[in-house]
Amino acid sequence: MIASWMLYTLLVSLAAALAVAALEAAGRALRLPTRHVWAGGMAACAVLAAAGVWRTAAAGLVFPAPPMTALPAGAGAAAAPDPSLAAALLAAAREGLIRAAASVGALGTGAGFWVLTGAWAALTTALLAVGLATLRRFRRGRRGWPVLAVAGVPVRVAPAAGPAVVGLLHPEIVVPAWLLDEPAEHQRMVVLHEREHIRGRDPLLAGLGFALAALMPWNPVMWWLLRGMRWAAEVDCDSRVLRHDVPARAYGSLLIDLAGRTPRYSLGVSLLSESSAALKRRLHAMTARIPSWARTRAAALGALSALALVGACEAKMPTSAEIAALDAAQAEAHARDLRLLAGNEAVVYTVDGRVVTAAEAHAVAAGSIVGITVTKGEGAVSRVAITTGVAMTPRGANAGAERAMVMARAASASQGTPIVVIDGVRSTAAALRALNPDEITNVEVIKGAAAQQLFNEPQASQGVIRVTTRAGARR
Repeated sequence: MIASWMLYTLLVSLAAALAVAALEAAGRALRLPTRHVWAGGMAACAVLAAAGVWRTAAAGLVFPAPPMTALPAGAGAAAAPDPSLAAALLAAAREGLIRAAASVGALGTGAGFWVLTGAWAALTTALLAVGLATLRRFRRGRRGWPVLAVAGVPVRVAPAAGPAVVGLLHPEIVVPAWLLDEPAEHQRMVVLHEREHIRGRDPLLAGLGFALAALMPWNPVMWWLLRGMRWAAEVDCDSRVLRHDVPARAYGSLLIDLAGRTPRYSLGVSLLSESSAALKRRLHAMTARIPSWARTRAAALGALSALALVGACEAKMPTSAEIAALDAAQAEAHARDLRLLAGNEAVVYTVDGRVVTAAEAHAVAAGSIVGITVTKGEGAVSRVAITTGVAMTPRGANAGAERAMVMARAASASQGTPIVVIDGVRSTAAALRALNPDEITNVEVIKGAAAQQLFNEPQASQGVIRVTTRAGARR
């Protein structure tokens, strides 16, 4: 359960991170502040993760199927070699992703659920405790630091800490004692930098960002976004400092002089001293000119960002309720989404093995359908095969009762999680989403008694989605 939800969260977080990177690049091209873009990305990941608890329950991710006790013959065999090396590598990578997603889904059930939940809770508690302890240590320490006027601004003077802003709701500027021996212009620029952090409410933003990342410590995307937000806050602050008639050359020289001279604190806002790579990026951001095509680039990146966000928000698959109500027309619609049907090819319809017209196939009631198979044609002809409860019902005195039971079971599936099988291997919706639609050759949707005959377990009543890929068909 929890492992598949984590996998889903990572996937949508990556899409959100792509959107953030595109928006950040667009904002930088136009010299706009971007720290709130990164903060918004972190908030979006948190919202998508929370929404995923409900959405993945409907999409088949939160309650993944446990591994099968026995696999069909040849299910674990490697795919047949492809004449194209690139295609073979892609097929191998896709096969590995399917197996990994299936394994991840199994981790979140039974004892694995409690192990993952316990480890998550312990790590989050530890991170939040460290953060609170660090804030408390600075709060106690600054009480003993004298308040002096530096560049006309009251600041705390510490023996070695700073320059930094300490505190979230009531931040104060802390400077090291050695700054008092620096030239007045250097003092002015350092204090101005810290004041701009306070004016921009960067301390509170950094604290909230750390808290969000600590709530999902297993999500590397959140930590990457937090790092990007911290860097963007510095770049935005540099931009505001330069608007106060501060020469860019002198300010850049100050940053270089301070590099490696002041300690860095993980929860401090100001990073006047940081890695050489980050410092080079800040210096470049201060001196780079806006290119003539900046607006065009920003528009293109904005469009990319919108597409990434749509991808993060629209990851879903048919639910068990939709499967129960599935008829030929809806099956064709889902098949077009998977590019099994293009809309211009000929389609051959069969009902219980008998060739029928499209109108006859569409007229079959959803309640009497126990399975629909859509097969992509090798040429210009595809097939939609419908199996009804009538074909599965034994003939005899009890035929009417058996048929009614089959139809009732098919129509009564509640909102839940269908079983996903890919190339004969029990899998998850995450693995299904990872497939290239062009590689899917066959999708079979089975419901009701027919599904329970394949899997003798309660979850089978929610339906079975069985997918065959080109690699699986060659086995």
